[in-house]
Amino acid sequence: MHSFQDDVIMISGGSKGIGFAAAARLGARGSKISFCARDEADLQQVEKTLCDAGIDVLAVRADVSADADVERWFEETERRFGSLTILVNNAGISGVGPFTKLSEEQWDKTMSVNCRGVFLCTRRALPAMMQAQKGRIFMISSVSSKYYRKGHSLYFATKWALNGFAHCLAKEVREYGIHVHILCPGMTETRFFDNMGGRPHSVDKIYADPEIYAEQMEALCHLPDHMDTLEFCTFPSWQLNNFGIRR
Repeated sequence: MHSFQDDVIMISGGSKGIGFAAAARLGARGSKISFCARDEADLQQVEKTLCDAGIDVLAVRADVSADADVERWFEETERRFGSLTILVNNAGISGVGPFTKLSEEQWDKTMSVNCRGVFLCTRRALPAMMQAQKGRIFMISSVSSKYYRKGHSLYFATKWALNGFAHCLAKEVREYGIHVHILCPGMTETRFFDNMGGRPHSVDKIYADPEIYAEQMEALCHLPDHMDTLEFCTFPSWQLNNFGIRR
């Protein structure tokens, strides 16, 4: 069984949703947690919550699409805890709307956070993992990377791109003992929809609990080094018919 006591886990977008669930669950197992987010109030509140739970935690305000912010986050983490062992690329924004109404600013911002942010964090994390000859990188993608839907071309494009990047990366880093895992959540009960006018479905549709994906991350950390897996697609069962997903 994997011992989390020696882990330094960095989580982007760790102040809410799946990122927070991962921080709380893996921190409770003894890991040192460093998370970043853009909202200062969220950072302070979540840092206090995790500290009160006995978790050794560092919260850093950072925009993962900005190289200087990513570098500062990693430097502060290394000063406090040492080199990371697990990276959770969780930060993301929605960027939905009809293609003909998308602005260049909206396109660039969504691509910057959802794709460039993953690139910057992963690039910064790899040297320490390669030197240690071990590590895990979790890519929080989306069930959106498995199909297509009218009015979601931008957001879906970022998640399809993320999966392609992650699959190729897994082949490049495996020789260094580094594992890459892609989680593709379906509709999840988070604040992701706050800036979209609320949940896009009626209240009778049960969304996934973020804890489900934190449990998956914990389970994957227990995989023996000679075992691997690339991708999990987990979603509320009602999405199977509504979105035309095929198992």
